[in-house]
Parts: sequence; C-alpha cells; structure tokens
Amino acid sequence: MLKRKLNKAVLIALSFLFMAASSGGKSVGQYINISSPGDTTLHDIIHMHIHSFDETGLCFCVPDLSADQLTLAPRIELNKQATEFVNNYLKKEGFFLEKIKVKTTSYFTIINTIFNQYDLPVELKYLAVIESKLNDKIISPAGAAGLWQLMPVTARQFGLKVNGKNDERKHSYKSTVAAA
Repeated sequence: MLKRKLNKAVLIALSFLFMAASSGGKSVGQYINISSPGDTTLHDIIHMHIHSFDETGLCFCVPDLSADQLTLAPRIELNKQATEFVNNYLKKEGFFLEKIKVKTTSYFTIINTIFNQYDLPVELKYLAVIESKLNDKIISPAGAAGLWQLMPVTARQFGLKVNGKNDERKHSYKSTVAAA
C-alpha cells in the first residue's frame, strides 16, 4: 500500500513538474510528446518542445538552480515502459491535474510556509494531493478527513479538535500544522 502511494506521489509530483514547466496557458500535452520512447531521462522529457536556454545551456524553467547544481543532481533514467506510463498518465489525467493546479496556489502557500517553519521538505506537500486531491472537506469511507486524511484518533493525538461540532482536520492551516 505504501509503495503504491509513493509511486502515485512520484507520478503526481512529476505531473506537477511538467505543468509548472509549461507556460503561456498551453496544455501539458503540447509540451510532452515523445515519438520514440526509449531510454529517456526525466530531464529530456521536461525539456522537449519547451522554453529557451541561457548561454550556459540552463533552461529558464529552473531559475533557482545553477548549472553546477544541475550537474551534481542525480539523473533519473526512465526506461521505455516508464516513459510510456508517464505520457499515458498525463494524457489520461491531464484534465484532473489542471483542476488541481488551480487549487495549488492557496494551499501550497500555506503548506510551504508551515513546512519551512518545521524544516521539512516542501515536496511533502504532494502527499496532500495524493491523499485528498487538495479537498479539505473530503472524508474517506474509513473516516479519515481533510487535506492530510487524518483519522480522528491521530488528529486528537496531534492536538486537533474532532467532535460533533468541530472537526479541525478540515481546517487547512491547523491540519497542516498537525501533519508537520
């Protein structure tokens, strides 16, 4: 179960990365078009048909990283099956991902602020996308609720109020603090 959620987290994070790299209101599908997937790197996929590069060859879509940092970063190799899976996932879930992207600004601002205060990697915010699709009112059939899908007992352990009148698991700020 955890492995499946982690795989899904990676796919959603990759999808958001692709979407963040896009500009000008174009859809994700206009940027990612691999006609002959083989041993393709994630870097290759991201940079197909998009953006311009500076004199060092650094793409403007990653302005916060220097060329040295990019050189030192591990390369993620995607084999043919993984490349096809990512492309199919983006085609199939593109509309869903665009809807979530609209919500990201407000939720991710809150989450990033809190995670920075707790010295946590901000990339953990994608777990909220996986758990709740950034819907802070959602309740699972098992009883987990909110952005972070906290169960009542767990939420209470982290200081949230969960009773008939008040359910702080559905409060984006308070539940994110508890999750952090």
